[in-house]
Formats: sequence, structure tokens, C-alpha cells
Amino acid sequence: IYTFSKNNNLVKPLNPVFDITEYQEQIIYGGILGDGSFKRNGSNYYYRECHAIPEAGYLNWKHQHLMPISRNKIYYIKKRKDTQNDQVEFCTVNTPSLKRYAEMSIDDVLNNINELGLAIWLLDDGWIRRNSKVCSYGLSGGALTCEQIDKALKKFSSIGLDGHIVGSKKDISFCSDNNKNIKKLMYTYFPQDL
Repeated sequence: IYTFSKNNNLVKPLNPVFDITEYQEQIIYGGILGDGSFKRNGSNYYYRECHAIPEAGYLNWKHQHLMPISRNKIYYIKKRKDTQNDQVEFCTVNTPSLKRYAEMSIDDVLNNINELGLAIWLLDDGWIRRNSKVCSYGLSGGALTCEQIDKALKKFSSIGLDGHIVGSKKDISFCSDNNKNIKKLMYTYFPQDL
């Protein structure tokens, strides 16, 4: 059956190659810094992302924008431990087109990330800091070096968000003066009901 299918061009090619758009690149860059990960499969890679059920709409937005490299299905994952939540996940196909992103250094990602990628990183690893009546935003920076955090702060500053380092985990804090710009940034790329 396989030989018949192959001879009649009925078989999908293994490890297809894709042209990844700049928009898709930024989703990947934000995911590299945030909640995305790569898995090696042979000499190629696939990209995956997993979020808690309340973030399913956000995951679906990413899944739709990473078409056609995404597999058609979003998977539901029942919690495995008492400390976890039920989750949703998607994966891309295994492709050599993702190799350059999977093998990028964090410095290269920070050099190439733009406003969209920064917004995704903020949504993936950010949280609302309820330390005042107005609230502010925090962003996890624990995996980055001090030099990389400085580079990230300069990138955020270039799009009108002024942050600073807080705590021993090297988190980034955006004071409440940034709230209006953060909201404007998010509404530029994401539906308001998301």
C-alpha cells in the first residue's frame, strides 16, 4: 500500500520545508523566551507549547498563526499530579525549517525579537503584580544572565515600556505607569476578548 501511495503521490512528504514568515518568527521568539520548547526528532525539530485550560484561547491564537507548520489538532492533557492543572498543547510538524530557531542562543533571540515577540514573552511569563491599588506587571527573567536582562530592558524601552530588575530571581518589573502602553501593545496584536 505504501509503495502504491508513493508511486501515485498520495503520501505526504516527511520533514517538509516551510517558509516561516516574520510574524511566525516573532511568535517563535516570544515562545523561546516564554512557554515554548523544541524537541529534536532525528536531525530536525518540532516546536511545542502547552498552557493551562484558562489560557486555551491564547494557545489557539498561536496555533492558528503558526499554520501551516502546526499539526491540525490541539491536545487536551489531563493533570498528572495534584500540583498541575489540566492543559492544552499543540505541536508543529517535524521540519528542518525550525532548526535555526532551535539552535539559536538567547542573545540571538534578543537581538532579533520585535514588539510582537516581546508581547508574547510578556503574556507567556508575565503576571500582574498586585502590590498597589493600580497594579503593575512582572516578567520572569530567572533563566537570563544579567547582561541578557539588560538587553531585554533596552528592547522593552525601545517600544515604550520601562522596566527594572527586582528580587534575587532577576525578575523584570514594569511600574503602573506602563499599564496604558502594555494594554495598547496587547490590543495591537490580540483580540480584546482574548
